[in-house]
Amino acid sequence: MDSRERVRRAMRHETPDRVPVMCQLALGHYLLHSQQAPPEIWFDSDVFAEVLVRFQERYGFDGMLVNLPGRPDDWQAYLCQRRAGVAGEELVWEGGLTTRFVRDDNPQADHGSGQALPRADYLRVDPDDPATYRIPGYVWNTWHAPHLWDVPDTADLTDRAQWPAWSTQALRQARAWGPRVSVHAEVFSPFTHLMELFGYENALLALLDAPDTCHALLDVFTRMVIAQVETYGVCDPDAILISSAFAGAGFISRPMYGEFVLPYERRVADRTRAAGIPVYTHTCGAIGDRLD
Repeated sequence: MDSRERVRRAMRHETPDRVPVMCQLALGHYLLHSQQAPPEIWFDSDVFAEVLVRFQERYGFDGMLVNLPGRPDDWQAYLCQRRAGVAGEELVWEGGLTTRFVRDDNPQADHGSGQALPRADYLRVDPDDPATYRIPGYVWNTWHAPHLWDVPDTADLTDRAQWPAWSTQALRQARAWGPRVSVHAEVFSPFTHLMELFGYENALLALLDAPDTCHALLDVFTRMVIAQVETYGVCDPDAILISSAFAGAGFISRPMYGEFVLPYERRVADRTRAAGIPVYTHTCGAIGDRLD
């Protein structure tokens, strides 16, 4: 029995030949311990997929998680400068956005002067106008580069046909290079998208001050995530992970979880299972009061 079949049986509550082992390594582990340069791991889909495969082989895991979306092949064309920084390499992009690679953290981005990246204002955002919640240079806390999301603000990202082909590049490469292991893709919870849109403090205030706006946006983000799942689904993933870091009791109450998280994640999970793909959820703990 190969690793792919072993994980498949376990996730379907069948009996594998042994308990599968699949450690979802932190991105920082790849950045620290790979022979590849961190910017290439972070921004080059093929390099990232190669690193995933190499570490899966190194540790003998039964699978790997593609936890960064694909990138456009010409990402370096948007660079103005690569330079050594105080704590590591820095990438300066068109428009002045700077991505800093530090040794002890994920990449960090600002506008060169330490000015934080923009966030939407929950008092002014219009759920019917994508331009008010598509922030240039900031795509859900994963890319930190301008123009890489080369889809017009008017694009309907609830339609998977409008997702760029390169968004699945890392997943397709990992699948091709790891045909006998379990390859999983990651999407963010709609609630995570909301948190990143407004910033954590303001997002919590928005749940209290503007719940109708939050629900309208969560509906939009749910449809976008479902479109992303459908986009990944044609690439033959063995499972989809919903990353839901903010779903625990250390962050929101059980009633708020029931109102703002569960209904939207359930829609994503139901659609994923309907496509024949197993789905599971990552949280950052403290979920004992809401497991039911």
